[in-house]
Amino acid sequence: MNKDEAFEALTEHWKKRKILGNINALLHWDMEVNMPEKAIGNRAESNALIGMESYREQTSPKIAEALEVLKTPEFYPSLTSNERRMIDLYAHETLKMKLIPPDLFETFIRLTSRAQKSWEKAKTASDFSIFESDLTELMSLIRAISRIQKDHFHFEEMMDALIDDHERGMRAEDIRGIISAIRPPLVDLVRGISLRIEKGPSPNLSMKSDEQITLCRKVVTACGFDWKAGRMDFYSHPFTTNLGTGDVRFTIRVNETDFSESFYSALHECGHALYEQNLPADYAYTPICEAASTAIHESKAR
Repeated sequence: MNKDEAFEALTEHWKKRKILGNINALLHWDMEVNMPEKAIGNRAESNALIGMESYREQTSPKIAEALEVLKTPEFYPSLTSNERRMIDLYAHETLKMKLIPPDLFETFIRLTSRAQKSWEKAKTASDFSIFESDLTELMSLIRAISRIQKDHFHFEEMMDALIDDHERGMRAEDIRGIISAIRPPLVDLVRGISLRIEKGPSPNLSMKSDEQITLCRKVVTACGFDWKAGRMDFYSHPFTTNLGTGDVRFTIRVNETDFSESFYSALHECGHALYEQNLPADYAYTPICEAASTAIHESKAR
């Protein structure tokens, strides 16, 4: 496989895997927004099928060969900076994925689908026991995956493997240092504000659902959200998802006794959505047309 063949193989692979990811995102969006409760078993199977097809694509010998060819001293220096960045990002991501046994990964996909619905039930009923069993099993799987990656990359602790999925190169000890530095001034700030707050009756935050929805749409529109390339729906826990170029969706939570829940969730999720809507379309279907990191994503929602 020469340089051109390797890059062509990767380009085709990235497109297929991105489309599979879009299908998976649509299945998950529907699962959380529209799907009836009794459909969870079937949906878990659908999610597993799509997830495992993506897994096999990413861990295939052909992709490993293409990455190896492009990383050689013969070809790597001749790549553009964007091409090198794509190769570096994907080589690391692919290695982390290949370390996970397929049976373990498939079990993880099925369980996360099932756990999503048990969490919803537990939240509605304010009963943790409904979710406890799935959470315990899920944490066991996450620990197993993290332990494998920790041992391979010689991370100091298992949490480093999880953090690396969201903030490449960041470690748990780095985060502890940041938190330790900002905690004292933040505690003083909160204490000072609380001392200045005048005690009195809580403000009336009630507002009809339709009025809240109208308000949220106006605010999101003013922020620049493109309604021709996205939509707003409703879910108990607000989230944003990208179903591909031109299709970014977010949800809000409406509470008629407290309009701030929908208002602030709309603002927050709109920030995420605007970031997704403005990713570089010229690099669609490549690793560059993705969020830089979780911290960057959250910074856009503040």
